[in-house]
Amino acid sequence: MNDRPDSPSHADQPPLLADRSFWGMAVTQFNVLIDRLLAMWIGPWAPAALFYSERMVYFPLGIIATAMGTVLLPTFSSHAAMDDHESMSGTITHSLRQLAFIMTPAAAGLLVLSPNILSAIFEWNGSFNAESTLLSARALMFYAPGLVVFSAAKVFVPAFYAMQDTKTPVRIGVYVVLVNLVMNLIFILVLPEYWKHAGMALSTVIAEALGMVVLGMILSRRIHNIQWRGVAIAFLRYVGCSVIMAVAAWLITKQSCSMLNTVLSAKFAQIGSLALGICGGAVTYLLLSISLKSPELEEIKSAVLRK
Repeated sequence: MNDRPDSPSHADQPPLLADRSFWGMAVTQFNVLIDRLLAMWIGPWAPAALFYSERMVYFPLGIIATAMGTVLLPTFSSHAAMDDHESMSGTITHSLRQLAFIMTPAAAGLLVLSPNILSAIFEWNGSFNAESTLLSARALMFYAPGLVVFSAAKVFVPAFYAMQDTKTPVRIGVYVVLVNLVMNLIFILVLPEYWKHAGMALSTVIAEALGMVVLGMILSRRIHNIQWRGVAIAFLRYVGCSVIMAVAAWLITKQSCSMLNTVLSAKFAQIGSLALGICGGAVTYLLLSISLKSPELEEIKSAVLRK
């Protein structure tokens, strides 16, 4: 163990450093806040449409990516304290591959099943109707790919914090917020009225994707041997699997809804068909991963069996 005085632990950071850590992690929240404020300019329905679509994205993000980011910080800090860049690069590569394996199909599922998901969850009374579902689904379809982008931040930002650098994520975060603001204004001005809020969701994803690219490039200069090629290949493999999975989930949901409507009430048929579609899509993705001998699947299986 290395107890060098120049390598303070994350828990011993001074207040200013802790404050910077907060600002670095809050880029997505700032962009969401800007989206909602500007959405009021579009119409009273737009902030609500963005809110409901955001809830769907935050659910898998909070369960998987945020939890992983919390675990990664002490791991990165341990590597940084020992100047073990080899282990840190390996952890970054492994984490990105695992997130790609989980978040890519989640994003694809949200993309194709967004109307079904929103309708099944929220359309229980007259306050959230078919029009509300349509408007929220348009935003969710553009937010969905952001799952992968927002998840990457949960890996990159803790890596900088572990190296006692909170300035870089904050500085890049400021540019991300500014890019998002400019793109929001452009989409508001050029898109049709009931697509403006969807454009705002897209601008948030694009702006944060650019930020993650820049953070990744900076990280590569400080930590060598990050296997970007392996991450890219894994990501493309899971994109292909996710496309097939999404088609299967959509077809199963559509066909089963027609059959269940003959024996169940409309609402229960809707919920049942969605459940069948999600399960069918998950099985499809699992079978594809097995056929491709996905190392990430094997790692998850081994971890579960060990536990």
